[in-house]
Amino acid sequence: MDVVCADALAFIELATPVELVFADPPYRLPQMYALPQKIMESRLLSHGGLLILEHDRAHDFGTYTGFQESRRYGE
Repeated sequence: MDVVCADALAFIELATPVELVFADPPYRLPQMYALPQKIMESRLLSHGGLLILEHDRAHDFGTYTGFQESRRYGE
């Protein structure tokens, strides 16, 4: 497995398909709500792949296509 630490928004357009995307963007990222959609519409995530997105409680992605579960940690 390769680990890539890069600007997620730029990497989405350049990457070849992968099975797992773990995104931990800054919680105040202005494009936070657009990030999952951009990933799902790109070639980044292979068929059947998994996107894990860390975010604060202010963001709710439960209505997004492909959403499976949410986990809360900490306060």
